[in-house]
Amino acid sequence: MRCGLLCNVCGMVMSTVAAAIHHTSSNSHNANLMTAELKTTLLYLPPITDSHRTALDSELKSAFLSVVADTCEMQRRQNFSNDLIAAIEARIPSNVEYFCFVWV
Repeated sequence: MRCGLLCNVCGMVMSTVAAAIHHTSSNSHNANLMTAELKTTLLYLPPITDSHRTALDSELKSAFLSVVADTCEMQRRQNFSNDLIAAIEARIPSNVEYFCFVWV
């Protein structure tokens, strides 16, 4: 059996320390590392509250006033943000209170 140094982020096995150091400075390793960190962050987002929605609405309104865009484009962006909110909320396992288990 061959031994080596495993990169947990990329799944690559390097045979020498020099190869491992070279790998950790590569662009592909750094991109995989940032992707893994972002994935972890997105999996553990806090639930969206009314203050989050208010802040998002405020930002959208200020963006609408500061950028010249037609109504259709702003509606498309609003729909996109609503879909994004729904997708993020669906990924957060915070709706445990909707389940009721009765032990007999």
